[in-house]
Amino acid sequence: VESLKRVFRLHERWPDELRHQIDVLRDEVADMGRKIRHYSGKQDLTEQELQNELRDMLNQRKGKVGVRVGYILQTSYLTFALQNRDEFDELFKQFAG
Repeated sequence: VESLKRVFRLHERWPDELRHQIDVLRDEVADMGRKIRHYSGKQDLTEQELQNELRDMLNQRKGKVGVRVGYILQTSYLTFALQNRDEFDELFKQFAG
């Protein structure tokens, strides 16, 4: 995320857009966790389930970068979240609810 900010001068060009796209994804992850718990009847979700969901989200968005607004930021963030333990843990808290 830091490299993305620097390369695209996000702090100058889109001061709120990165935060907005991250918030969109975090909301989507939380909704996904609620739906999985509701439809499966499971109360305890696993990190592996979240990893699978994040990879699916990433793959869906990769093909639409440049076509959908915000997808370059979202794919960068999803890649970061899958590689950064602290960020993944934050998403897991939202996913597991």
